[in-house]
Amino acid sequence: MIKVNNLKKYFPVVSGIRSVFSGSRGKYVKAVDNVSFEIQEGEVLGLAGESGCGKSTIGRILVGLDDQTDGDVTFNHMNHQDLKRQSKKKFYQKIQMI
Repeated sequence: MIKVNNLKKYFPVVSGIRSVFSGSRGKYVKAVDNVSFEIQEGEVLGLAGESGCGKSTIGRILVGLDDQTDGDVTFNHMNHQDLKRQSKKKFYQKIQMI
């Protein structure tokens, strides 16, 4: 079972070269904000929505290509960030994003 709870992914908005080097905290784009769902073993989930609504970002987090800003992603009741290397490999072999 995969459980996603209050998933968030925020990307910083860079307004100019000065903000890149100053490290100033500014505005963020909320690509994913408080998304929750469960996928039982054997189920297939499809995400549909408008361009830019966060579908690919959710997929990238689930397959391990991106880290979430906040929230929990669990696989069989274990946080996917806490899985040991071998378990992560098995986890990611069972997940696909199309």
